[in-house]
Amino acid sequence: MTGEFRARFPNTRRAAAFARRSVISHIAAYGYADGDLADIETAVGEALANAAEHGHRIETGFEVHVYVELDQIVIEVQDEGGGFPSSPTAVLPAHDAPRGFGIF
Repeated sequence: MTGEFRARFPNTRRAAAFARRSVISHIAAYGYADGDLADIETAVGEALANAAEHGHRIETGFEVHVYVELDQIVIEVQDEGGGFPSSPTAVLPAHDAPRGFGIF
């Protein structure tokens, strides 16, 4: 069984939470186990939170595209942010740092 979900949301934390629930509801319809859905929700939630935080610009949004095919799920989150500059001199955060590991 295959299926597709595509939606655009305003770039806010509230919309990111709604998008996360929408994506999980869509995927749950294909019979994935609760444990798998919890793992997917964690990953999708992180991607959406990053889009809302780092991609936020006034009057912008983000788009979510989910494609389900048999035992494969592809989830894409695209925001309108400028991205991160690539830096060959970037320093790995300390092991006990509360944030900053996403790029690494």
